[in-house]
Amino acid sequence: MRRRTPTGRPPLTPAQTAERDAASRALRDLRLALGLNQSDVARDLGVSRQAVSQWETGERSPSPKARGWVREHGDCHDCHD
Repeated sequence: MRRRTPTGRPPLTPAQTAERDAASRALRDLRLALGLNQSDVARDLGVSRQAVSQWETGERSPSPKARGWVREHGDCHDCHD
């Protein structure tokens, strides 16, 4: 039987972990490049600030809506001078 996390879900594979970590970094990098705080992003997405924090720290995978927000607001490289 496969191991389960405290939430009862199977653990992420290494590929899933890498994808989650990349999405988390992209969200945080873009938020900072746009000069927004976590509350601003949370308000945009209709979620709590804590949800944004959990996504950015990799505690939880960013939602499809959060990933869409990153795509919609562009590559963080476009946000620099």
